[in-house]
Amino acid sequence: MATDNVVEFDSWLGELPHRHKIFVPGNHDGAYADERLKNAIVLVNQGVEVEDLKIWGTPTSSVGPAFGVSSPEERRRIFAAIPEDTDILVSHAAPYGVLDNRCGDRELRAASDRVGPLIHSFGHIHAGPSSMTIGETLYVNASLLGPDGALRGKPVIVKLPRAKTAT
Repeated sequence: MATDNVVEFDSWLGELPHRHKIFVPGNHDGAYADERLKNAIVLVNQGVEVEDLKIWGTPTSSVGPAFGVSSPEERRRIFAAIPEDTDILVSHAAPYGVLDNRCGDRELRAASDRVGPLIHSFGHIHAGPSSMTIGETLYVNASLLGPDGALRGKPVIVKLPRAKTAT
């Protein structure tokens, strides 16, 4: 994301009425994006708790100029840090075999299967917004971009379930 785009994006985030905004950068967003964004919680291989929901975000993918990690072993190491009690997993990459056009990440899928979040949202695959449930996890491809990279969709809204850790 070019610097002027980051400032414009941050301004747009600030105009949104939502109390909490989570941002997980993608393969074109650059490693510096978290320093520029003031109107969102930026997650780069880390987690946060928001209103009793444990959210963990990773921009890591197998390809890309930013956050691309080609080594499956290194991605497994990164994804091993995702806590077992994660309620919502937000990744840039798609997990293998889930709304991924056969381009997803096997290591990310293994991590998602291990953790079993209530929701796993991602957007790298520009196949369009869709969702499916596997086991107890709702998988959401929230990509708003078409195959050409142009904006073509509307934001995806998901009703949040109760946290796994809530009693």
